[in-house]
Amino acid sequence: MEIKQEEYKILCDYIYKISGIHLDESKGYLLETRLKPILLSNGLDDYTKLINSAKSDKTRKLQEKIIDAISTNETFFFRDKTPFNLLQHKIIPDLLDKRHKLYKSNKIPLKILSAACSTGQEVYSIAITLIEVIPNIQNYDINIMGIDIADDVIAKASYGKYNKFEVERGMEQRTLKKYFNKVEDGWRINDRVRSMANFKKVNLMDNITNLGVFDIIFCRNVAIYFRYNDKVKLFKKLAGMMEPDGYLIVGGSESLSGIAPDFKANHYLNGIFYSLKSDSPEATKEVKLFKAITPGITNSTPVKKVRKAKKTIENRPQKLTIKNDTKFTTKIKTLNRLKKKQDKVSEIPTQLNVKIKKNEVSEEQISEMNNSQAEDKKQNVEPVEEKKKTYRQILAEKNQNTNPLLLSIQNKTSNSKPLVLGKKEKSSGDSLLSKLNEK
Repeated sequence: MEIKQEEYKILCDYIYKISGIHLDESKGYLLETRLKPILLSNGLDDYTKLINSAKSDKTRKLQEKIIDAISTNETFFFRDKTPFNLLQHKIIPDLLDKRHKLYKSNKIPLKILSAACSTGQEVYSIAITLIEVIPNIQNYDINIMGIDIADDVIAKASYGKYNKFEVERGMEQRTLKKYFNKVEDGWRINDRVRSMANFKKVNLMDNITNLGVFDIIFCRNVAIYFRYNDKVKLFKKLAGMMEPDGYLIVGGSESLSGIAPDFKANHYLNGIFYSLKSDSPEATKEVKLFKAITPGITNSTPVKKVRKAKKTIENRPQKLTIKNDTKFTTKIKTLNRLKKKQDKVSEIPTQLNVKIKKNEVSEEQISEMNNSQAEDKKQNVEPVEEKKKTYRQILAEKNQNTNPLLLSIQNKTSNSKPLVLGKKEKSSGDSLLSKLNEK
């Protein structure tokens, strides 16, 4: 059943609205070939009725069938080889070297996005490549996310089952036997590889930034179906979803020149991959924010140093908090108690002054406080004057072996006038001693 000229524009507008796929006039044959089976299975005699039925279907099942039919699901394992060679020999070694410097003791995370993943062959090809490249892969927290707009392909990718023709396209027998299990009517990916992947239904024209931030993004042979403005928007989104030192891989026939100003092309062997430019707003936005909120980081601090500090702070606090949690909590409680006591003591003079100003303290209370303070001072001050001693005490200290005559004299003069140390005064004792000396 041939598409009429007036129907073609209605079809193209509807398909663009629900999927972002742009079809020009040269794709008329594609629409007829892929939509005719849906038209017949629903008992419709023209394409306008098909579109109207899809719009009125609240379950959106007919819309999903149209998307599945229009979407190009051409894919196979290790398609084009070059991206996987880049991954194995350049991107993964460089990326892990950088991540080891940031995650010295923690399990190293690695996040990869496969946009328009179709039935999952690209996702599983990435996972197998990582297993082959990384010997101690158990020390890494790897998450590969595959996204696509079509329900059917997402369901198949998640299940991971393929027929004989699908597994033989692009895959060696050694790899097939190592990473797949034989089932009755085909092959199914083994649990080790399957555990590294997850799949979601996502329209790239929607807000996809909530998917997270990725170290590597595959977006191959997707933008070729978009209009220029939509391509610009798509790669702007991807730039915001990529780590500042991450990598982007597109199709071999695609170029980002003129549509993705945030990216620069890098050549290795016979392949091209993209990274964010150092002056890209997407590459430096988190650096600017980190500088603004972090003490010790200034505008003159190098971007690399800022990013390293940011990663260290983000990934170390949890470990440090857990390490001496009990001791740390005890110290904090003790400090808080001491702080409260200190605050109470320091508040007393302030409270007293406030009360005096408000005349809440009487003059009698103030005088009593002053008297008590004066008594406290007297008790704590040593007397300045020297103690007075009797003449007997002075003689006893000067000569312990005094003769009996002097001792008798001392006894007779026990009630003599006391003397002050350091002063010489004549007394009755002095005259008596002089008379004895004369005799």
